[in-house]
Amino acid sequence: MLKNIMSKVLPPKGKAFFDCFEKSAEICCESTGILSKIMLSDIQNIDVDQINNLKIMSNAIETETLLFLNATHITLIDREDVQLISSTLNKVIKRIIKTILTLKTYQIKEYTSNLDQQIKILSNAVGELRNIIFKFRKFKRTDVLSKIYERMKIIESEGDEVYYHALQDLFSGGYDILDVIKLKEVYRNIEKALDLCFYLSEVLVNVSLKHT
Repeated sequence: MLKNIMSKVLPPKGKAFFDCFEKSAEICCESTGILSKIMLSDIQNIDVDQINNLKIMSNAIETETLLFLNATHITLIDREDVQLISSTLNKVIKRIIKTILTLKTYQIKEYTSNLDQQIKILSNAVGELRNIIFKFRKFKRTDVLSKIYERMKIIESEGDEVYYHALQDLFSGGYDILDVIKLKEVYRNIEKALDLCFYLSEVLVNVSLKHT
């Protein structure tokens, strides 16, 4: 009985929350890698089953995190922060996957330079997101996390600039109306994913500050 009580009171064995965060970060990277490859290959080669499996895995990790929360009374960081980090990671993955499926559904075969830039910037942001998530195991090291956050600020600013330039170009009159509709949605999805990466890095730094 004492063992059961202690398992409820002590933080999850093996710091399970951090394990879940890191698994989600890896799925973020894998999803972004697929998106990047689209620029170099035929959109028809995209494995939809693989994409859907990543989405299923991401949802399962979020559920796993909630189960850990329900089974644990005391956590290393605030419970609401655990839930926020988990749900935001899932949102990043879903937004990236939505971008991939939109490209496939719309049969977009000619990629603009703006789209290429957007995807490269998102790839950089996801790389930094993975970095800060893995550093978050030592969440009291605000100095380390803040350095990554500062780099993320620069990436997010670059992303905004490319996004606005892309929209300006899109509505310049040089595109077919159907292409405008398609590309606008793709641009928006990538921008949303980038915003979520930046937001989550800010959340992680704020959580760190609360515990220092």
